[in-house]
Formats: sequence, C-alpha cells, structure tokens
Amino acid sequence: MVEKKNWLQIIGIFSVGFLYFSLGKLSFALSVSNGIVTNVPFFAEGIGLAAVILFGNIYALGIFLGQLVLALSSGVGLEGSLLISTINAFLAIFGKHLFQRAKLTTNLSQVRDVIYLSAIILFIIQPISAILGNFTLWYFHKLDAKIFYDSVIAWWLGNAIGQLTLVPFIFLLFTKRYVSKTFFYRDLPIAVVTLILTFITFRITNYINQSYAFVILLLLLPVTLFLSSQNKPETVVFALLFMTIAAFFAISLNLQKITGVKQIENFAQLDLLIISLQLSGLILTVLIFDLKRTQSLLSSSKQRLSAILDTTFAGFSIINYLGVHLFTNQNSKTIHGYEQAEIIGAHFQKIVHPSDLDLGEKILNDIILEKEKYITAELRLLHKQTQQPIWLHLIATKYPKFEKFDNERVLVFFQDITKQKEIEQKLLEAQEIGNFGHWSYQLENKQMQWSAQVFRIYEQTPENFIPTSSNVIELLHPDDREKVDNAFRKSVESHTNLNIEHRILTPSGKVKYIVQRANIKCSGDSAFLVLGTVVDVTERKKNELKIEEQNKKLKELNATKDKFVSIIAHDLKNPFNSLLGFSELLMSDLNENNNERTQEFASIINSTAQNTYTLLENLLEWAATQQNKINFQPKLLALNALTDECLVMVSGSAKRKQIEVENLITNDFAVFADAQMLKTVIRNLLTNAIKFSNENTQVQISARYDGKNAEVIVTDHGIGMNQKTKESLFKIGETRSMQGTASETGTGLGLILCKEFIEKNAGTIWVESEEGKGSQFKFTIPMA
Repeated sequence: MVEKKNWLQIIGIFSVGFLYFSLGKLSFALSVSNGIVTNVPFFAEGIGLAAVILFGNIYALGIFLGQLVLALSSGVGLEGSLLISTINAFLAIFGKHLFQRAKLTTNLSQVRDVIYLSAIILFIIQPISAILGNFTLWYFHKLDAKIFYDSVIAWWLGNAIGQLTLVPFIFLLFTKRYVSKTFFYRDLPIAVVTLILTFITFRITNYINQSYAFVILLLLLPVTLFLSSQNKPETVVFALLFMTIAAFFAISLNLQKITGVKQIENFAQLDLLIISLQLSGLILTVLIFDLKRTQSLLSSSKQRLSAILDTTFAGFSIINYLGVHLFTNQNSKTIHGYEQAEIIGAHFQKIVHPSDLDLGEKILNDIILEKEKYITAELRLLHKQTQQPIWLHLIATKYPKFEKFDNERVLVFFQDITKQKEIEQKLLEAQEIGNFGHWSYQLENKQMQWSAQVFRIYEQTPENFIPTSSNVIELLHPDDREKVDNAFRKSVESHTNLNIEHRILTPSGKVKYIVQRANIKCSGDSAFLVLGTVVDVTERKKNELKIEEQNKKLKELNATKDKFVSIIAHDLKNPFNSLLGFSELLMSDLNENNNERTQEFASIINSTAQNTYTLLENLLEWAATQQNKINFQPKLLALNALTDECLVMVSGSAKRKQIEVENLITNDFAVFADAQMLKTVIRNLLTNAIKFSNENTQVQISARYDGKNAEVIVTDHGIGMNQKTKESLFKIGETRSMQGTASETGTGLGLILCKEFIEKNAGTIWVESEEGKGSQFKFTIPMA
C-alpha cells in the first residue's frame, strides 16, 4: 500500500509538471509580449497553486520541474531558470500556508473564501512572483531595464488571471461539485454560450471606433452579473473560464484592433477588465448561493419549528406587557380546550384559574421588570369545556426584541401536569397514612428537597425551614449526629444504600425515632444524586421499649420467684434443722445436768433464732415492696439517733466476734427519709460489715454533706471482694451470698432490699472494695 501511494505521488508530481509546462507554452503562444513575460492568462500558475493546496507541498516539485523546462525552452539560462522555478514552487507552498491560516475551504461555500483567496493571489503571491521573476530575468540579462515596470505589471496580471480562473475550477472539480448529469445539460451549455457571446462581443469591437471598444467590452459585466445571479458557483466558475479563453483567443487571432502607444498598457486594461469580471462573478454567485442556502435553511428551520410547536405535547404562548396573548401554538388547545383564534388577542385572565390570577400577574411583572431571568412555577387553568382546573408546570422568560419599537413581551412554555398532581396527591395521602416521606439531595450543588410529609415528620414548615445538610444535622438528636453523618458519608463514598435508625428533636422538644433509607445514584465512578425516604417509627419504638421494659420486669419477677423459692427451700430450712438438732441435744443434756454444754447449745439456738428472725424480717419487707404494700412515710430524721438504734440490733453479733462498731455521725446531722426503710438499710449494711470482718477489728459508720444530699458510709476492714462480685451485687438473680469470716451464711436478699429502699427515698447505693482490704458501702439520701 505504501509503495502504491508513493507511485501515485510520483505520477501526480510529473502530471503537474507536464500540465504546468504545456499551459505555459500555450500562454506564450497566445502572448503578444516579448515571449518570456506573457500578458495573457498564465493558466500554469493556477494548476500549480491548486495542486499544492489540494494534495500537499510535495506537489511543488511538479511546479519546479514544469517551470524549469519551460524557462529553459524559452531561452532563459540554467541559473535563471533554477531561480525562477524555485521562487514559483515556494510561492505555491506559501500560498497554501496563507490559505490554511485563513481557514478557507476548497468548496468555496462562503463569500470570505472567494475574497480571501482572491486577495492572496492578487496582492501577495503574484506581486511577489512578478517582482522576483522579472528581477531574475534582468539580473541574467534577459530583460531590458526600460520595460521592467511594464513587464512586472504584465506578469502580475497575467499570472493572477490564470490563477483566479483555474484555481476555483480545480477546487470545485476535486470537491465533486461537478456531476456528470448536470454538467452536460447545464454547466457545459452555459459555458459554451458564454464563450460564443464573449467572442461575438470582441468581434463587434473590431468594427467600431477604438475609443468605444472598452465601452462595448464593459457590456460583458451585466452579462456576468446576470449569469452569476441565476446559477450555482460551479456553473459560473466554468463559464468564467470559457469567457477568459474566448477573450484572449480572439486577441490572439488579431480580431481585436486595440491600438495605442503601448500594447502592454492596452492589454493591462483588458487584464483588469477580465479580473473584474471574474471577481464580480465569483463573489456574486457565492453570495447569492449562500443567501439562497441560508433562506432555505431558515425556511426549513421555520417549518421544523412550526412542526415542533404544533406537534409537541407542550404549549407555547407569547404575552405582551398587558397580559394579552400575541401567539399560542396549536397544541395548546389539547391542554385548555381553546382554539388559537380564541386565545390570540385575549387576556390571560380568560383561562387562568381565579385563585391563581395574582400569581399570573406577579410572574408577568417580574419578567417584564427583569427581577428574574427565568421563572418556574405551577399554576392552574380552567378547561373550556369541563371548567375543571388544569395544573400547569410553566417556565416564563422575556421574549427578545427584534425591533426598537417592539413592546415588552413574555415567552411562556407550559405542560399539563394534572395527572402528575393527582398521583402526587395520592402519594401524599399514602405517605400520611404510612407516616413516611421522601427527599432528594443533589451532591454537586448541595440542593435538598423534602416532600410535605417529611416536613410534617420533622414538625417543620417550608416557610420557616430550608432543608440543607447543615440545617438537617441540627435537627438530629445530639447523641446521634456523628453516627448519622458518618453513615451518610460512607454510603456516598462506597455507593452503597443507606439504612439507619436514629432520633430527631422537634421544635417542641419531643424526641422522635425515624428510619432513613437512601439510594445513591451514580454516573460512572461519581455519585451525583441521593434519593431517600423517612419513616416515623416513634410509636413502634415506644412499643418496642415498652416490651423490653416488660420483658425486663418479667425476668425480675422470675428471678424474684426463684429467689423466694430458694430462700424458703434452703435458707429457712437449714436454720430450723439447726434449731431442731440443738434443741434435742439440749433436752438430753438437761437430764444429765451438764450446765456448760446446755449454755453452749442455748447460745447457738439463740444466735440461729436471731439470724432466722432477721431473714424472715427481710423476707417480709422484701415481699411487701414487691407487692407495693409497704407504707412510705418520709420525714425529718436525726441520723445519729437512728444509727444508734441499729447498733443495738447488731451488738450481739459484733460482741461474739469482738468487733468494735463506731457511730461517727454527729448529733446535728439530719436527713429526710422513711425511718423504717432507713433502719433496714443501715441494719443490713452493718450486719454485712460484721459478717465479713475479722475478729478484733473495727466497723465505722459515718456521714458527710454532698450538695443537696447526705452521703452515708459503712466501712469495714474485712476480706473485701473482687470486681465480678461487686458487679453482681444489688441484682436479683445474680447475687451470690458468701460465707462470713466465722462461716456465717446469708441470702444476699438484704443488699437487694437496701437498693430498693434507697431508690424509694430518691437516693443511690454503691460499693467500693478491694479484695483483702475491706469494703465501703455508700448511699445517698436527701438532706433535711
């Protein structure tokens, strides 16, 4: 393929060289000048320039070869021939460069193509060629200096005519503007008629006074103009080529008797006439052709626009500043039922719904006064036949002024959205029933839109709240803001759907639970739109929390039942077994009069009875609290005195382990609580402290002020407890009683009772302990 292309280029180069030489020889044969500089069309120049522009700079080699052979055969020496050939080749390349810089087209479809091409030939390429070529001839003694100026003019005009005539023809020939069908029945006949007419005109000038010869020749100008106005550019270009050939062929036959002091001057006038005819013909035909094409395009556009306006489902209207219709398209009738003739000339009040007349006036005034460039709105019309409201989505903008005296007008584009409105209304009703709404968020311009139901869920109004990302974040519960923001960002970045439940705060301070679901719309790798829904699940969440609370209470009731059964089955059974066993031993020892063993057994029976009594007391109080049967009577209490009463109750167990129990509470320390409940709490905490203390140690109870509450502290120096044991305290079903330092047993019920009584008195209870270092049980109680 490459070799074939190279061979074609070589053939093309030699073809250009041959044509250049042949047409140059023909021009010299027709010339009446000195045989080296021709004053007739030098068609060879047209071949060269057209070939380089159409096929590339490589074809300048053909110009070089053709000019070289032509110059050598005309008697110019080798050096002069080489220089002239080089000049002409490079000028063709330079002409192509100018042609491309000016962004001209070879189909000559615009007037600027013809004017720029003519200017390049007439005022750049050929003046340079004429000056440099004649200077070369003079330098090599082939031109007399006396006729240098005349020779430059002849060279310039002759070469220019050759290019102006042949370059457009070749351009149109190779851009396939000539079709065989039209060429033989239109282009060729017109060219032949032009040739004959031109020949006859020159023939007539042979028989009249020479002073009138150019006047007769000027008759060719209107002929050229008429020809150009009635035909296409390709026809006119071909006819002008034949006109030029006919004119100079007539001269060569000596049919024209133009005499004067200088032949070159006379022929220069003839050259200018031919150039004028060519330029006027070319420019006029391209201009008229362009105008006709523009008219055709405008007519087609008008027809297409009319078809679009009349067949589109949308309506168009032009309304003047008074609100009167100046135009409406045919399809508007399908929307409101009125004929065009009924609308044009009528005020828009005729068709607009009475409730929307003010909106219509506002839109018209805002556009006329240029407050807004475009206005988008929804407005209702009344249908002519049904008188039912028709919902429109309209876009209004100012209609351009084409004349200074035009009045202000508004262009309105509108669509029937009645069905859409009905669907939206049904959707709103469904959303209201289902308590859900929808929203959208444009990621690029950060615009968010809410449905009416979303506003209702958030208890906001479109007038008072603008939904933006920052504003919406402020409506979220403070504890949920970070969670929601992170989830949304992750969803957008990963292009995954969003599904999250969170809380919001309404303006009234109410907490609502909502579920947000969103779908991310992407274009390629970029997300551009988020479509989401909001569902109010507050009632469902309340029910769920209520069920959870009920389940928790049920578990506690089950644990309470299990604990109660365990106490009855085990913790009460064991003490009675001990009582029965030791009472039998006591009875047998009474018979033996063993006072020492009797005293020991009596002591054990007494201790067991006291512990059992305490257990029964706690059990009864706990049962009363579970059944809400315990009386709650808070009053002002002297904490020191109340604590002393509790010390008396635990003094026996403390004495047996030789433990000193100290009351460090001052006499003036007062609290506000239920006396019986507070005694139970202090007694249980002191009993526990003694139980887990080693012999010969101390237990203290103290109190201090902590703001509005009193903090009571029971401290022992016993065995302490680990973290797991601390976490299980105060929890029904989890508390596991440990043996005391003297193998004392218990149920753990006392601490649970303490917690319920302290909370009943608006306080809290907790423990601080370290294994092997003792414990501190602390609780708060309101102060007096």
